[in-house]
Amino acid sequence: MDDLHAVRTEFKSALATLLKKDGILAIPTVHGATPKLGMDAALLEDFRARAFSLLSIAGMPGFCQASIPLGTCCGIPV
Repeated sequence: MDDLHAVRTEFKSALATLLKKDGILAIPTVHGATPKLGMDAALLEDFRARAFSLLSIAGMPGFCQASIPLGTCCGIPV
């Protein structure tokens, strides 16, 4: 557990240095289109793992995070 806490502390420090006092980090919420209903379990697990790698960037060090659609493509928010 101590190792995980050290990684979290180091990540928080690095992100705080990058963003300074009023910086904003704008990244996609997820890496691609939403999974299809009935998708193969292995593909769905890959989607989840890749999504969590983006979704955890703000949450892991305790920063605020918001998802804001910038528009739509083919009727899907992006």
